[in-house]
Amino acid sequence: MAGYDGSKAINAETADAMFRRFAKLMNNPAAVKPQWDEDAGRYSNESVSNWLDLYADGLVYGVRIPLYDYSPVTSAIKTGANAGLVLEASTEAAAGRNDYEGKKLFMCPRVNGGVDKEGMPYVTAIEGLDDRFDPVANNTFALRPVYYVRYAKDSQYYDKEFTDSPRDGFSPVRGAYTTGGELRPFLLRACYMDSDGAFSSKSGTVPAANYSGTVANKVAHCASNDYTWSRNRASTDGLTYLDYGDITEQIDFMQLMLGVKAPREKAVGCVSYNLQYTVAQAESEVKRVVLTDDQAANVIVGSRLSVGSCEGQTDRYYAVVHDIAKSAKVLSKTSLGDGKTAVNLDLAEAITTTATTKVTSMPWANGSCDGVLGMFGAPTQAGLTNGTMPFRFLNVEWQLGLYETVHNMISAATIDGTKRTHVWKIAADVSKCNGISSSATGWTQLAQTTEAATAGWKYIEDYVTEKGASAISKVGGTSTTGYKSAWYPTDGNGDREHLVGGYLYSGANAGVGCVHSNSALSYTGWYIGGRASAIGHSAPAE
Repeated sequence: MAGYDGSKAINAETADAMFRRFAKLMNNPAAVKPQWDEDAGRYSNESVSNWLDLYADGLVYGVRIPLYDYSPVTSAIKTGANAGLVLEASTEAAAGRNDYEGKKLFMCPRVNGGVDKEGMPYVTAIEGLDDRFDPVANNTFALRPVYYVRYAKDSQYYDKEFTDSPRDGFSPVRGAYTTGGELRPFLLRACYMDSDGAFSSKSGTVPAANYSGTVANKVAHCASNDYTWSRNRASTDGLTYLDYGDITEQIDFMQLMLGVKAPREKAVGCVSYNLQYTVAQAESEVKRVVLTDDQAANVIVGSRLSVGSCEGQTDRYYAVVHDIAKSAKVLSKTSLGDGKTAVNLDLAEAITTTATTKVTSMPWANGSCDGVLGMFGAPTQAGLTNGTMPFRFLNVEWQLGLYETVHNMISAATIDGTKRTHVWKIAADVSKCNGISSSATGWTQLAQTTEAATAGWKYIEDYVTEKGASAISKVGGTSTTGYKSAWYPTDGNGDREHLVGGYLYSGANAGVGCVHSNSALSYTGWYIGGRASAIGHSAPAE
């Protein structure tokens, strides 16, 4: 890998295939755009695949991650065709710079669609190409190409390389093949978190984890429940809850496109959840709340607030505060004098507040980043790092004030004297497993870590990627080095926690892909959430 410049060379087979595809499409203009199948009520998968192929270049885009023992920096080096390319964040006010636009490897248009019971994805609408696209009424995914990866590691660097076409030495990305061995024509990534317990991915809804335990008595996310629902879902369609491959892509591509080892350098998301105030003034039939000047100074325009009675609730972390207004966007702030400020909210209907009404930053809504002009960004520039707003990346929206459960990853720790050994296991298809425990069959073991058996948070130094999953390979860094993200390794067989990229706790240190797999298999709470996956039933990765 050293010395290879992927920007200047492709093999003859790839070049020939690219030329033939391009010539075919140019000679058949009707094939340039996806073709609608009236009988099936969806786009033909072949035409969607051909459309993506039009933007293929066959080049190798790489990123070089320094190993912690060699250099504990949080930056990385772009290599091959990736060298010199820039991705700058967008906001609702302005689009950022995107040198990756028009390249197949990085395409991520929002689409409506799903997965059939054979595991094949399908598309029923494409944003910008038809008038059928509706992110509120229908399940919404980011359309991604099947791509190919190569990982290599020496004593100094962890090299990651990606290309949009088959190439010697590269392997298909996790989820490329169905359990029946068929190559998927493309991949789908859920844009939004589950909000109704039905594997939904819809804008304008509130993630299910933000409710107290369940949504309409239907969903309470935890490792056991998500495993069971994902396992049973195989007989009706191909959707499961969040897959480890979905998380690995987010980390890999943020490193690739942003040139960082620690994605948290560029995006934090909604991790601050401790804003809770009593209104400074009761009002009737208004679209605002009145706070003291000091309280309002902590409220950021563009973020979201909820308003509620909080009757019978005393613990701010578990209080369900949304019975008056739920996840309302802050439009502006107006000084009223006398030490009071009006926080103006985007509400469809006026509200009435009393002297005991509470205002809190929970819960947030899916679709908070739909106004962002690009594949990466937040409602405001500060929203990427201030800890009070979600962000989007590759058109997938991340709240990160919530754990999301990975249905097909478990872990266990054993203590031997002063040493703790932590093992991660994964399952390509949970319908082939006979249970969710470290002793159940159907699971494949990944890398393991051995460390001093001390309690408390440990900062992640390095990851290793095996079979499409990122697992921690080394801990012991600091809050300012390595991944700048921490992991909590609880003792004994009860340990089921693997936070890919960050942790929640105080909200100060969560990173990209806050995932829970989980501290107790049946543990649920307001901060346990889920997201649909269209690759959860797949052939095992190589």
